[in-house]
Amino acid sequence: APCTTWRTCTALEFQAAAPTPTTDRLCQTTTVCVAGQFQTAAPTPTSNRVCVNCGAGSLDHDSNPLTPCVPCGTLRGSYVPPGMAGNCSTWVCPAGTIDQDSD
Repeated sequence: APCTTWRTCTALEFQAAAPTPTTDRLCQTTTVCVAGQFQTAAPTPTSNRVCVNCGAGSLDHDSNPLTPCVPCGTLRGSYVPPGMAGNCSTWVCPAGTIDQDSD
């Protein structure tokens, strides 16, 4: 078989494995952070983006992975599970229930 040029990763991919004289470059699609997550490491040509869920008691208020999650701890009587997005007031406990900790 004739020699072929190594594959070039696109702008939406990163190089997961470097090419060798006998194997092609392996490109993988870069992860996209979803609502309820924030980015802890930006993608590079040779590494993937790292996304982490917002922790319990905090949420993604703007669906922008570059901004940190905001704590809802000042809103007593609320429960925010990990990985949530929206407004803290959405997570106020219903009438007749309580949340006794700060998440």
